[in-house]
Amino acid sequence: MSVWDLREGEVRSWGVVHVVIFVFLTALGALSATLSSFLQVGYGVSWFYLAVVVQVVGGIWFGFWGVLAGVFFPIVGDLVGGIPISISLSLLPANLVQSLIPATYFRFFRVDPALKKPGDWVHFTLSCVILNNLLGAFLGASAMSAWGFVTSDIYFVVMISWFVGNVIPVLVVGAPLLKGLTPVIISHRAFCKRWLA
Repeated sequence: MSVWDLREGEVRSWGVVHVVIFVFLTALGALSATLSSFLQVGYGVSWFYLAVVVQVVGGIWFGFWGVLAGVFFPIVGDLVGGIPISISLSLLPANLVQSLIPATYFRFFRVDPALKKPGDWVHFTLSCVILNNLLGAFLGASAMSAWGFVTSDIYFVVMISWFVGNVIPVLVVGAPLLKGLTPVIISHRAFCKRWLA
């Protein structure tokens, strides 16, 4: 039986705990994004974007609520860090895919977030390290380029910096979080086996 399967007679519904999780993840993500701004390479791009861990892990554990926080907190963090709202809004698609891809992938392929088997690590690497961050970096750098915040001569530097700045914290912080805390999280009703609950 997978962690994503409902036990016989189990009924799950969203509630106040999920709204609290959303608020907590938004605050944690905004704080992480603000702290990451000290290692900025350019507008909104950090060499160590710790907040991406909130996007990845939050989406996997808390479904819709984690993904929603993963889209919303960068705006809050950017505003606190002095990034113009126009840049924050242009980065919405990038932030969405960084959280939505792992959350969807883990549910669709029924990957154990505790990363118990070698196959779980392969799925983690594909969805949480490569696919989401590569697409996020492409969308983010492209949006900044389209709005004139990034010139064509540094486009690839920004894209590579975004990718590397996301990959490192996901590997260094995200993987141990999933491995160590998933057994505790899945035992709580806040864990979302489906999208809302």
